[in-house]
Amino acid sequence: MKKLPFFVIIGRVNVGKSTLFNSIVGKNLAVTHRIPGITRDVLRKKVIYDDYSFEICDTGGLFGPEDEIKKKSNQKILEIIDDADAFIFVVDAKEGLTEGDKEIMDFLREKSKPIYLAINKIDVKRRKDLEFHELGVPDDKMFHVSAVHKEGISELIEKLIEDFPHKEKIEKKIPVTIVGRPNVGKSSLLNSLIGYDYAIVSDIPGTTRDPVEAERDEFIFIDTAGIRRKFKDEVDYFSYVKTSHSIDYSLIVIFVMDIREPFTKIERKLFSLIEEKGKGILIALNKIDLLAKKEREKIFKSLKDYFPAASYVPFVLVSALKKEGIDSLYLTLKTVWREMNKGINRTALKRFLSKKVHQNPPPVFIKDIREKSKIPRIFEVLSSEPVPDFYMRYLKNQMRKEFGFMGVPLRFLNKIYLKK
Repeated sequence: MKKLPFFVIIGRVNVGKSTLFNSIVGKNLAVTHRIPGITRDVLRKKVIYDDYSFEICDTGGLFGPEDEIKKKSNQKILEIIDDADAFIFVVDAKEGLTEGDKEIMDFLREKSKPIYLAINKIDVKRRKDLEFHELGVPDDKMFHVSAVHKEGISELIEKLIEDFPHKEKIEKKIPVTIVGRPNVGKSSLLNSLIGYDYAIVSDIPGTTRDPVEAERDEFIFIDTAGIRRKFKDEVDYFSYVKTSHSIDYSLIVIFVMDIREPFTKIERKLFSLIEEKGKGILIALNKIDLLAKKEREKIFKSLKDYFPAASYVPFVLVSALKKEGIDSLYLTLKTVWREMNKGINRTALKRFLSKKVHQNPPPVFIKDIREKSKIPRIFEVLSSEPVPDFYMRYLKNQMRKEFGFMGVPLRFLNKIYLKK
């Protein structure tokens, strides 16, 4: 299959690269904020526009001050630049042409690849966009845009697909979000699952701020920012919002925990959120390489007692760093997906209800049970009067014993039918 055209967004810090990325992709995937240097990971996303498709990549600002994470980010940008078919060079119409812009332009010219200039923030009153003609970009590759207000975006995309036309049969991927507290190894797990280093990994908590997407087979994995008990600043809050959106977007969630300290209050709250949204769940107990085998087994056996609400969820022991248990995790992920799509016909449901009410008669008359939705999995119990909670729990537990549904949250609703 022909390689998708690949465009990399490049520019100084805080010129609006992430906002432009979000506008082109059509989703708020990258964290955007007035604080310079928010973007750290390299975000890569497939875009479908009419019948055409391409990949686009958001990057952190080039040539700014470096800390440990920024240094890794710059290394990642330099690596991915070599894969690009063309560059989208973003500049700031409000600030005008800067020495930093000139430095980046000189750097890009050395790559001998097409450069599309996106002059951003044209909505500002005092803009200095005429200065950018000095960069020598042809008029047909120069675009005046407002990433915030989505002005000029379609013209830019149409020029890209005109110069790099690519049509293909579109295959829908199964979105899988990776969540957990900071520094439990989510980014390392993403890298291990896809088989190469894609997300930036650091021992510094909070390295990942934006959701990072990467594909393998039928799945698309989304690494997210770690959820904290309290937000240290606005960036933490926005990262939490992005994580919540990623859970909404996904069908399955890989819940990552450090095996040495599982099930804090944060984990319980996050688990409840995932369950309420009806997503498939599996739990990856990471960093087993830091424990002796006897300790791993002891913790693993006691987990179900600590958290009975997760009794239907598969637990997998992994070391993302050492790549232990990754194949098992991947097979479990496929099993959860099969369980989510498992079909139960009407005859089987009626037989189930008849059998269970005979074994344990309900305090009210139950007429029927119906499946209302497969994803999320919802059943509706029809009765003459409200069914007590304890009996609804009984039916849910028996449903799992009868049909499995490993890793699949079940929701039971009660509907009162009117007697004629």
